[in-house]
Amino acid sequence: MPNAQVYVQLTLGLHSPTQYVINTGIMKLSLNLKTTPQGPLENDLVVHVALIAESQRLQVFLNTYGIQTQTPQQVEPIQIWAQKELVKAYFHLGVNDKLGLSGRPDRPIGCLGTSKIYRILGKTVVCYSIIFDLSDFYMSQDVMMLIDDIKNALQFIKQYWKMHGRPLFVVLIREDNIRGSRFNPILDMLAAFRKGVVGGVKVHVDRVQTLISGAVVEQLDFLRITETEEAPEFKSLEELDLPKHSKVKRQSSTPNAPELEQQPDVNINEWKNKPTYEILQKLNDCNCLASQALLASVLLKREGPNFITKEGTVAEHIERIYRRAGSKKLWSVVRFAASLLGKLVDSLAPSITNVLVQGKQVTLGAFGQEEEIISNPLSPGVIKNIIYEKCHLQDEREAVVQQELVIHIGWIISNSPELFRGMLKIRIGWIIHAMKHELKIRAGDLPAKDLYQMSPSEVKQLLLDILQPQQQG
Repeated sequence: MPNAQVYVQLTLGLHSPTQYVINTGIMKLSLNLKTTPQGPLENDLVVHVALIAESQRLQVFLNTYGIQTQTPQQVEPIQIWAQKELVKAYFHLGVNDKLGLSGRPDRPIGCLGTSKIYRILGKTVVCYSIIFDLSDFYMSQDVMMLIDDIKNALQFIKQYWKMHGRPLFVVLIREDNIRGSRFNPILDMLAAFRKGVVGGVKVHVDRVQTLISGAVVEQLDFLRITETEEAPEFKSLEELDLPKHSKVKRQSSTPNAPELEQQPDVNINEWKNKPTYEILQKLNDCNCLASQALLASVLLKREGPNFITKEGTVAEHIERIYRRAGSKKLWSVVRFAASLLGKLVDSLAPSITNVLVQGKQVTLGAFGQEEEIISNPLSPGVIKNIIYEKCHLQDEREAVVQQELVIHIGWIISNSPELFRGMLKIRIGWIIHAMKHELKIRAGDLPAKDLYQMSPSEVKQLLLDILQPQQQG
């Protein structure tokens, strides 16, 4: 067969066309391809968003500001689950007793996984992201951090969503989100959702029943339950233990709780040696959450997490203190309770990996004490052991503040690696020491602000300030 010539003419913007001659020996083909000077087309993904109000009274309140939402009851028979319920379902994936295979590890499911519709044991389920989960790490209880997390999640979905169908992102609005100074930032974000662009990402807000038709549906067929097996129990949103409030209204309050509320009115050294029944009595009588947390910590160390108090076990009592303090934004108490409960932020291991891939090492441990150098990616369990062994020595709150900083540093080093130029080892304990020193300089002759009483968003801003000293003043 005689050689055929293929002419491919590329017209690049307004530039002169370039002609290529290719011998194929098979066929003659003429192509005229056009591209724009701007390069390839941008990802124009539109993220579908469902706004879910925690309660009907919150829905009515938001409606007065023109924000249309649905309650969990209004999306029935579709159920709304926390991502941890989906984790429980996936635990059955790949289980095989004969081969000794366990299911999926107990790890959180990311925002791509929670942006799909699931069919589980005859139920249709949508899930909200871990950033809305109250039982998770406390950082999302800071509204400014929550708004940042929502924008980052939408950016992540836009960048990495490759499936056919639209992602469905559930935004859970709680009564606590609109109290006091938190109301305006949340209202601004909800207004941005209504306009159709949030953080540079196109969004489309509608009812769950409308959005479900264009979403990706995942059938969890591995959850087949035989007659002899018990079906696993899953809780939908309205069945979860949510803190309830008596009324929904904007409260005029300061952005942060007064310092006096964060100070305990009991001396822990005096109560360490008192009988358990006296501690229980004092725990029942006192209204100060900071004092309750200190007394509960004495019981936890002496009697263990399963010792019974008036509000359930010691661990359950501390969890309630943690929730109440989070609602009041008593950050020092929140951090103390989170540390007593051994809480671990879900994205800690990926954040450390973000630092490692930039050619840096991370050290965990309190300033002036023995530190642990991390130079290879580690599992969440190993990281948790390191943090709670190395950071508990001087102040319990250090263990969770170091986790906050690892999350912030992992995000900053991915977006602004130049701020860490010249650093080979990022020593978290030393950074906290530098932040405390910066607060002393700012205070001058006045008492310095307590780092542990600052909100997570304020801690993040302080970190950025000490990493950018040339921009201060």
